[in-house]
Amino acid sequence: MRVIIMAAVLIAALVGGFLIYRGNGSEHLGPAAPAVAPLHTECTVADAVYQYNEDQRLQLRFRRIPGAADAGPDFANGAGGHQIGNMMFVVTVTSFATEYVFTPVNRMAAGPAYSSYVLYVRPQTGGGAQMPVQLFNSEMHMIPDMPRDDSVAPGYIIMPDLTRRLYADRIDLPTGAFRFYRCERPRTQQAPAQTP
Repeated sequence: MRVIIMAAVLIAALVGGFLIYRGNGSEHLGPAAPAVAPLHTECTVADAVYQYNEDQRLQLRFRRIPGAADAGPDFANGAGGHQIGNMMFVVTVTSFATEYVFTPVNRMAAGPAYSSYVLYVRPQTGGGAQMPVQLFNSEMHMIPDMPRDDSVAPGYIIMPDLTRRLYADRIDLPTGAFRFYRCERPRTQQAPAQTP
């Protein structure tokens, strides 16, 4: 008798679970789809916001390195080396209101640009060794140059040594990547560039 009662309770639970699952699923099939964030290709580096592993508590933005707008050489890809970057990588842990700022290591490669796609940044404060960083577009093709303020925003940014730096401050995160999250000001709304 106990077996029959247990079987009836189990069947009732399964049927109830299926009905709840089916009812919740129909709520998500409405005609209105959520608004899609602008693609990274419609955004410049200066306006891009990234999140880490789908977690909005850890964000990455770029900040212009202080100095004159035309300061420093601007090497193009075809010049036999990497483009010189003018943007700092700013990682913000919003839950702790903590900012980690990394400046690009502007060094020219010994060979052609394709010989190394690994770029490097250095912590702006607190010292520390340079850290590798890799930039990818939405098709996961590597970007061989440091970003400039008017560059197209990368789709993904990987900073493999960042977790060690955060762990030293008791912020424990799994390995992951920054993914383009949103554009503060889409390229179509930006003021046109002024010519000298």
